[in-house]
Amino acid sequence: MTPIEPGTLLGRVRLRHVIGQGSTGTVYEGTHIHLGTEVAVKVMYPRPGHGVDDRNRFLREARMAARLSDPSIVHVSDYGEHGDACYVVMELVRGMSLEQFLEQHRDPVPEVTIIKLLRRVARALRVAHAAGLVHRDLKPANILIDRAGSLKVADFGLARGSGQPAVGPDGLFNGTPAYMAPECATVGAAVDPRADLYSLGVIAYELAFDRLPYDGTLEQVLTGHRVGSARFDLTTECSQRLVGIIRKLMAPHPQARVQSAEQLLQMLGTRTSSRPPAAEQSSSSHPPRGMGTRTSSEDFSSLTRFFEDRFSGRFSEHPDGRVVHSTMRERVVVWALLAATVGIALAGYLAL
Repeated sequence: MTPIEPGTLLGRVRLRHVIGQGSTGTVYEGTHIHLGTEVAVKVMYPRPGHGVDDRNRFLREARMAARLSDPSIVHVSDYGEHGDACYVVMELVRGMSLEQFLEQHRDPVPEVTIIKLLRRVARALRVAHAAGLVHRDLKPANILIDRAGSLKVADFGLARGSGQPAVGPDGLFNGTPAYMAPECATVGAAVDPRADLYSLGVIAYELAFDRLPYDGTLEQVLTGHRVGSARFDLTTECSQRLVGIIRKLMAPHPQARVQSAEQLLQMLGTRTSSRPPAAEQSSSSHPPRGMGTRTSSEDFSSLTRFFEDRFSGRFSEHPDGRVVHSTMRERVVVWALLAATVGIALAGYLAL
């Protein structure tokens, strides 16, 4: 299928440039020609021989996704068709994905950060599940952090209704194998909200243990999900309480899993422990996932700071405003500026 060229007009939106490429389509940044607003446009191509069925499904799911209204969910505002392709117009989030953050951030993710992220995503899932939608492809690439430090879950425009078959008659399944609940790749199984909770558990596992629970070939990954052979005795800075929640989220059988986003929120509670947990020692020789190198770009630094500020407790939100907690670096800079100011004033006085 030939990609749509930037500059093409799709409905009321003119495509500007490609900002993402996935297995199900291409994401463009675009501009609404009447309102002048910037938007994201995801173009999806139906499977060969399934054009009408896929277009009807895309339209049905876009309508369902457009009804979701929550600050933690990327809003879908329009749907259209262009030749054989279908597209959805979405809110444009300027920032970075959790996947990008993990690739470029070398430091361990604190437990308090993991718990706050779990809460934010669970609230978004609670809204979607109440509307009868299952995301089916929850992964770090679909968790976005904007420049204001807010977290948003993306790609509900590709979600499916709860209770629908996991695997189509052609044997194809939707989702990313590394984060996918075992029933999502099982012929004859139906998918419900517990599949999203499993994927959220895999994300939390990756944050807690600095690696994915299963790797290798596609069959090895799917087998790992089915039998539940993930290691929970690896080195981590997380408490046993949080590890236990992650283990329950990742139970292979849906009946043994956390049953709803609301139940997960209750398990997480409203407070996090400040007691540093003892790290567990690992006898595994399995190497950790590579984290890449930290970029020196100003934009990434600001996004990292926003992310850490928002989730690591460097400021507190209150009804009457926000209290910022200064970091050690900021305090050093302030004292250095103060000392320089005093030194200049003293030098001027002595010169009189």
